Amino acid sequence: MGAEHKPEHMVRHRLRLSEVAIPTFSQFPRWLFKDQRAVWVMITFLLVADLVLIAVHTYAELAGSSNELLRIDVDRGYAESFQAIKYIYLIVLTTFCVFTYRTWQMAIWLLLFGYLLVDDMMMVHETYGFALIDILGLQPAYGLRALDFGEVIVSAIAAITLGIPLMIGFLYGNKPSRWLYSLMLTLVCLLATFGVIVDLAHVKFAEAVGHFDWIAVVEDGGEMIVVTWMVVLAVRVVVSGGSPGLLPESTGNDAGLPAHQFQTGWVSA
Repeated sequence: MGAEHKPEHMVRHRLRLSEVAIPTFSQFPRWLFKDQRAVWVMITFLLVADLVLIAVHTYAELAGSSNELLRIDVDRGYAESFQAIKYIYLIVLTTFCVFTYRTWQMAIWLLLFGYLLVDDMMMVHETYGFALIDILGLQPAYGLRALDFGEVIVSAIAAITLGIPLMIGFLYGNKPSRWLYSLMLTLVCLLATFGVIVDLAHVKFAEAVGHFDWIAVVEDGGEMIVVTWMVVLAVRVVVSGGSPGLLPESTGNDAGLPAHQFQTGWVSA
């Protein structure tokens, strides 16, 4: 018997990252948002959750609530737990990206996202930063605590350790993978700005802050929103388009679903 002919919607196109087209700078907003239902659903879900958590923190701060878990600047509070969930989203979405486009360069990002998740859940830079105080004999200076210097050293070691494989992935990547690297690295640098630079400013000027600690909102709220955008970018890379889940019946395909549901990611045999 001859080879069985598969319907058009049953033949999946095996993509490689080197084969895909990338948008220009001016095309990027249109690429990210236009007709991208999955992106709009995800960004709405995550941003609304971020803003609610920031609003709850603000209320708890102004009302003097004793429930520390409501604050976004508290380790293992509700906000930080939600941040950890977003890192898990990034790990899952990056894994989809690796297998969808068959790219080892993007697999390297799993190391960074994994570290960020473990750091958030296990307080890695705080724990080892504290240990370095005695090991290196760190002392307070310039309005900063000895712990702050220890945390910066741990973060710098992690950045160098993770930066080396990322640099290799960038240098040996193709144009699309370098484009994705550039986008993610921009967001990671923005995340570091809030997590390190604003954090140090928070410590240095803590006594100058009034009853409402607005620097904590900028620092931790900024981190939350940046990670949200990282997830949104990952969703857009993995998924294109999107339609409502329930649509009128139509003809033209074996499944009895609208033909446009088979357009993305499928080609004819």
